[in-house]
Amino acid sequence: MKKIHFQKVIDDLNLLELLKRYQVTVVGTPPLGIATAQSDIDLICSYPIEQENHLIETLKLFQTYKAWCIERSYFERDTWICRFEYCAWSIEIFCSTTPIHQQAGFQHFYVEHRILYLANDQFKQEIIRL
Repeated sequence: MKKIHFQKVIDDLNLLELLKRYQVTVVGTPPLGIATAQSDIDLICSYPIEQENHLIETLKLFQTYKAWCIERSYFERDTWICRFEYCAWSIEIFCSTTPIHQQAGFQHFYVEHRILYLANDQFKQEIIRL
């Protein structure tokens, strides 16, 4: 199955609106323009610990989608990961009490964005090829 554009998936699922109270940010290869057939859609969120129950209830809104699961991270306390599939895309929502700009996923995304901004199109194509 051919994947639809990642932004359409985000819009169809209303992800940014449903998660906006958690400073949701889309990261990963699709927004960088280097997505491959194996790419997924990654979103990162930050939540205050006192809103953990509300966060979990929000993530349960996606439980009707294929392969839905929610789990606490083994690596970081107060971190939840929600995964599911929609229109041939794997979607991962990473939710942490750590502020967005301090999360490793955001920092990694920012560095990739900066490198791609400074690089030429040939470099970008080589990254995709890898």
